[in-house]
Amino acid sequence: MIKRIILLLLMAVLLTSSIGCNGGGNEASESQEEQDASDSGQLGDTEDEIIFEEEEEPPSDDHMIDGLVWVVKPTFDYDGVGYCPVHESFFAYGGAHIDSETGKETGQFCGHGGGWIYFFYDAELDVYGVASGDESGGDFNLYSEYEMEQRYQFFTDKLNFFIAFDSTIAEEYDDDSDSDYFVNEAAWQGKSAVAFGTKPVTDFVYDGGESNWRRYNDIVAVQSGDKWGLIDKKGKVVFPFVLEDAISIDNTTAFAKYNGYFGILRVPGV
Repeated sequence: MIKRIILLLLMAVLLTSSIGCNGGGNEASESQEEQDASDSGQLGDTEDEIIFEEEEEPPSDDHMIDGLVWVVKPTFDYDGVGYCPVHESFFAYGGAHIDSETGKETGQFCGHGGGWIYFFYDAELDVYGVASGDESGGDFNLYSEYEMEQRYQFFTDKLNFFIAFDSTIAEEYDDDSDSDYFVNEAAWQGKSAVAFGTKPVTDFVYDGGESNWRRYNDIVAVQSGDKWGLIDKKGKVVFPFVLEDAISIDNTTAFAKYNGYFGILRVPGV
């Protein structure tokens, strides 16, 4: 009798241990399944609980027109756009200052657009010339490279333009027959070069360009024939000659005229 009782007790203990082991295995299996689901981003009843590793970037606000990228579409009917070094801002010819981010006039009139300055270079004799003035008058002077660097220190590390000229006859100016720039027109040789400081970085092959001598931009707008493009300080064309007018804002944007209207153009970074 006693043996039978002991045997029954042993069987009960063995049965209880078997159930406990099987239950523990199920809990471990369920825990592993939950961990796998969590790792795969499937755990949770709402989308708020799903965590994404990367967020989508916001869409660009730029506009593509004929393959050109515009920060602001060309819709402004300006005669031209200039830069005022006094106010350190842009202005519409005959009009008000222009916001360099929106392209819109600010309402403040710029009265400093009447002055001008032209730089000349005689590569054969290494002689420089400067014509400057405003509506009331002006003058023209010849300088050596050293004199240029001393007198015009503010542009020695900037992009500039030099007009090719014959320095030997430049000062033979005639008030009645020559231009308003106080230089003998016969001395003008018709083409311009881009220079960094006093050193040309291109040949004298261009027909004009923006006045950039008070800004530290690494690009400058230049004219070839009736079209405009952009060149960097190494003399490389960084934007093709497809524009009707242009003036750089900084190293990545420029006011540009296209299909008769001005906008703000995106320029590849330099």
